[in-house]
Amino acid sequence: MLRREGTASNIFVSGGLTFDRAAKRAIVAGKDVDLRAREVQMLEILINNLGRMLTKEEVADKLYSFDESPSMNAVEQIVTRLRHKLHETPLVIKTPGGLGYMAYVADDE
Repeated sequence: MLRREGTASNIFVSGGLTFDRAAKRAIVAGKDVDLRAREVQMLEILINNLGRMLTKEEVADKLYSFDESPSMNAVEQIVTRLRHKLHETPLVIKTPGGLGYMAYVADDE
């Protein structure tokens, strides 16, 4: 998969999207994106698993602690908001057959 920076890097760059893992900050076309804490977590999960299908349960397990009981609807809402905020970037978040989520970088920038 496309990782423009080394895997040891805290910075992910693709097209107009820059995500700084350490600062928990996303920048699109030079402007900060206002992301909620769970959206930052979701973006990090997706970037760390580019090209890999994650089930909704896997994502929920990574997003929430053991004591929290999230609904799958809550996870879907986070993904929907994230897609909307990143729609002008080459990062694509797919939901094949409603089974889970897969992120990849579109080649046709």
